[in-house]
Amino acid sequence: MKKIVSRKAVIAIIVIILVIIILYAFGFRITYNPNIITDWTAVGAVGQWGSIAATIFVVYLSTYLSRKFDEKTADIANSNRVKVELISEMERRMDEKIKIIADKEGNSKTVLGETDIQKRILSYIELSIVTTTEKIANYIGKSVDETYCFL
Repeated sequence: MKKIVSRKAVIAIIVIILVIIILYAFGFRITYNPNIITDWTAVGAVGQWGSIAATIFVVYLSTYLSRKFDEKTADIANSNRVKVELISEMERRMDEKIKIIADKEGNSKTVLGETDIQKRILSYIELSIVTTTEKIANYIGKSVDETYCFL
């Protein structure tokens, strides 16, 4: 089950609430009273601190997101590399089995158009990634025993 709110978000909310409570305890109040004179220097100082905090947050967020993006890209590239290696190994094994079948039949040509079947099997496996011999047999229209020989 996925978490609705991440741990970091909960910690950030708790920190914000604690800051508000501490400011309130030290006498900081948000009030509206037209008779009170507003100190625009103080308002400007608060705005400057806010812009500093926002700038630091944006820089941190951009570096964090770029690092995560690079990690995910590397994971995807690694996964694709493994899949290519598995498919190449599968192609090699299929070529060997087709040669064995052709030798048993006594001819140098492929038996029953195995190259076309091989291509169809590989395209099916590439699309489904995880499959069974029965599913491949249904896909190429052969029996399970014949399909097993190709694999």
